[in-house]
Amino acid sequence: MRTTRATARARHGARAVALVALLGTWACSAPATPPPVPASPTTTGPAGSRVRLSDGTELRHLAETKAAILAFHESGEWDRQVDEIARQARDRLDAELPGVARPAIVLDVDDTALSTFAIQQRLGFGWVPDGWDEWARTAIAPPHRGVLELYRHALGKGVAVFFVTGRREHLRAATERQLRAAGYEQWVRLSMKPDDYDEPSAVPFKVARRRAIEDEGFEILLNVGDQWSDLEGGHARASFKLPNPVYWRP
Repeated sequence: MRTTRATARARHGARAVALVALLGTWACSAPATPPPVPASPTTTGPAGSRVRLSDGTELRHLAETKAAILAFHESGEWDRQVDEIARQARDRLDAELPGVARPAIVLDVDDTALSTFAIQQRLGFGWVPDGWDEWARTAIAPPHRGVLELYRHALGKGVAVFFVTGRREHLRAATERQLRAAGYEQWVRLSMKPDDYDEPSAVPFKVARRRAIEDEGFEILLNVGDQWSDLEGGHARASFKLPNPVYWRP
C-alpha cells in the first residue's frame, strides 16, 4: 500500500510539473498586447510635413502647396494682382512716351500675355514636354486680361509691340495661333529661342533680343514678364514682374 501511494504521489507531481511547463510555454509564445496608438497632435493650422531643414524651416506637403496655388487662382487673386501691375505699367508707359520717336514695349508670352494655368493644372504642375507641345498646338490659351489691355493701350498710342518668349522655334506657328486667338492680333516681331539653344538660362537670349530691338532705333519703354529672367539685363526703361507661383525659369 505504501508503495502504491508513493507512486501515485510521484505521478501527481509529474503532472503538475508538466502543466506548469505548458503554461510557461503558452505565456512566452502568446502575442503581446500592442501599446495604445498615441493621439495625433492637434493643430489650428495646416498640419505641414513635420520635415524641417537644417535652418529650421518646415517643408510643406506638395499636395498642400498645389492646393494653395489652386486657391490663389480660383479666388481671382492672381488676376487681381496681374490687373493692378498692368495698370501701373500703363501709367508708366504714358509717363515715358512724350518725346520718344520710336517707342516700344516687350512682352513675354507664357503667363504674361497668355495664361497657361489650364495645362499646368492638367499636368499636375509639373514639366511634361510632350504634353506641353500638344497643348500649344491644339488648345486655346486665354489672355491675362490686364496684359491684353496694356497691349491694346500701347497700340492705341502708336507704340511698337515685340514678343520675346522662351518657347522654342518649332512652336512658332502654334504660338502665333494662340496669341491671335487670345486677342493679340499684331506685333512687330515674335522672337523665340532656337531649338538648339543650350544655355542654362534664358537671360542671354532675351537680353540679346532686346538689344537688337534698340539697334533698330526703338526705345523700349516697358519690359513685362512673369520670370526674373524675363527682366534681367536691362535694355528697358522700366520692367514689371507679374506673379507666377507655379514654376521658375532661370
